[in-house]
Amino acid sequence: MQVGTGKSVLNGIAIGKLKIYKKKDTAISAAEVADTAAEVARFEEAQQKAIEQQTALYEKALAEAGEDIAEVFNIHAMMLEDDDFVDAIKEIINGQKKCAEYAVKTAGNNQAAVFAAMDDPYLQARSADVIDIAQAILDILQGVDNASLQGTEPSILVAEDLAPSETVRMDKSLLLGFITREGSSNSHTAILARSMNIPALIQCKDIQDDWDGKMAVIDGYNACVYVEPTPDLLKSLKKRQQEDQQCQDQKHLLTSGQIIGCILISHGKVNTDIVHVLIIINILTVLSQALCRLSGDAEGDLTIFRHFQPEHGIMTGIDHIAHIGIHHSRKTAITDHYRRCLAKGCRIRSDHRIP
Repeated sequence: MQVGTGKSVLNGIAIGKLKIYKKKDTAISAAEVADTAAEVARFEEAQQKAIEQQTALYEKALAEAGEDIAEVFNIHAMMLEDDDFVDAIKEIINGQKKCAEYAVKTAGNNQAAVFAAMDDPYLQARSADVIDIAQAILDILQGVDNASLQGTEPSILVAEDLAPSETVRMDKSLLLGFITREGSSNSHTAILARSMNIPALIQCKDIQDDWDGKMAVIDGYNACVYVEPTPDLLKSLKKRQQEDQQCQDQKHLLTSGQIIGCILISHGKVNTDIVHVLIIINILTVLSQALCRLSGDAEGDLTIFRHFQPEHGIMTGIDHIAHIGIHHSRKTAITDHYRRCLAKGCRIRSDHRIP
């Protein structure tokens, strides 16, 4: 077993095969060009396409990571139109008689170096954004498509570094996690990983090319990666991963407005029928509105009573527990404002026999 260490950007576990993510290395000519006007036109066309790409990335990030992180790509679009950046590129083309690729690469590196030299860690991390937008133009100019580099099987990607646009473009269902040799915890790539709940390890200097295809585990809690872990360690980390997933599922339900309800009714002849209710419910403004969605699963309407008497040890992680009575004839739901109601396997008593 090999162990690599770095900086974790998310407390989580990722388990899967490693895949070395190597971008295509394309040469850029430094020779003088005869038609500088044509090179400026090539740059401007690629620039517009890159701006359109950022708009598409904004929409994808909005759906997968939320508005705050998606705004990064609106900022990238503005950076692509920044006067200083554009003027520097055109000056290199016209003044030094260089091709569009050389001008974009040089201007991007120069501007990134300015950010990297700043004292503030957050501003230093913005150098990666400059490199990202410059690379977007370069890929268009050179006809490079890195989409196929992720592969077709779920894996943990290993790379020198990943740009925000690369991270968003990836198929999340195939991205178990990633490990990079470079990177910053303040980078937009790291922020994306946290927003998309992707375990990631950055600044891992132990990366080796022979890791490709090997089984590994990213342990975000201990900021390390285990390559070819022992069976006992793998079993332990799989258990931790399952526990994390359960917590994530509950958090998602509590924040997304979703309800999962299952009402199991034991039909009886007396008023002491026991109803087993499994209900996971999020923060509600009016609890009854949500419960009405479940009313089709049983004959009768749901009436809410303010009883806070959790069963012995079966309620966990809750502020309030509502005991819910099933009434056949009543049409009124008594509403109450509850914070974080999570009842698992709650046993409650029905006031009336269910026909």
